[in-house]
Amino acid sequence: MQEKKIVLLIDAENTSAKFADGIMKYLTKQGDIISAQIYGDFIDNNNTKQWNGKAVQYNLQRYQADTTKAGKNAADIALVIDAMDFLHKENHADIFCIITSDGDFTRLVERIRKENIEVIGMGKEDASPRLRRACSEYVGLEQLTDKTKKEEHNKNIKENKTPKQNSRKPDKNQKAAQNNKKIPLKNIKMALNELVQMDENAGKEPDLGGIKSRIQLRYPGFDEKDYGYKSIRELIDKETKFKVYQEGTHAIVMSGKKESGVDSQLEEVCRFMIELYPRKVIGQHEIGSLGRKLKNQFPQFQYKEYGYKKLSVFLEDLGFNVY
Repeated sequence: MQEKKIVLLIDAENTSAKFADGIMKYLTKQGDIISAQIYGDFIDNNNTKQWNGKAVQYNLQRYQADTTKAGKNAADIALVIDAMDFLHKENHADIFCIITSDGDFTRLVERIRKENIEVIGMGKEDASPRLRRACSEYVGLEQLTDKTKKEEHNKNIKENKTPKQNSRKPDKNQKAAQNNKKIPLKNIKMALNELVQMDENAGKEPDLGGIKSRIQLRYPGFDEKDYGYKSIRELIDKETKFKVYQEGTHAIVMSGKKESGVDSQLEEVCRFMIELYPRKVIGQHEIGSLGRKLKNQFPQFQYKEYGYKKLSVFLEDLGFNVY
């Protein structure tokens, strides 16, 4: 299978160079980086200058923005212009990866996704919610770094053959803390529905492994065993209307026929709303109209039965930006 082509765009003035190794390690697993550009003032800005060594190491093409002359938005503007140039090339990329926590790039992400191109965003955990939701996938850099360190730690333990440090069982307090972090099943089901719908709208076959990885990025504590299932495949087959089909070495998540019920109706409602608002952005003044449409389309559906007092809260839990 041909590797996906990736265009990497880094907002260096908004991202620490300490995340460079984790970013490159993650992306090389996703596909082939055909272009890597980085934007900032690499001469006068002490924080951004730390990227110089990483730029050489990973062959990142630097765009020098002289902030004292061109203004503080020079790097942002250059990034947007280059992104649009890449977007309109005949041999376009399969994935755009934009490294930033700046919500000002939300419109750029939305514009790229209109072309049915996947956008991976990476940035701080407290980045703009609109930016996070606009991306096909958003990866927290702190979390990515912690995961990399954990993998290296486990590798060192394995190589040094010191299993005693890794064999200690968690005490009762640790187990209680883990149980308190269990994500409500309805959140997992809505995330599943959203991710499958997103891939189908983009003309892609939802890959089971990819779906699980994206759920774990959104909910780091997710483990299907917490809900009594041995695998994510079993959870999907039992708890949703989706079915998992094997195609060669790939397991694909697809819509399957199932008897209707409360849970399947919830999924239908989620799909209906995403089809109405594919960008997942809705104003407060539109919520009343949406409520009437839901009542006409699904007379038996009551969002209050799922623990929501307001439709707007239900929408936000689904990942909508309610403004």
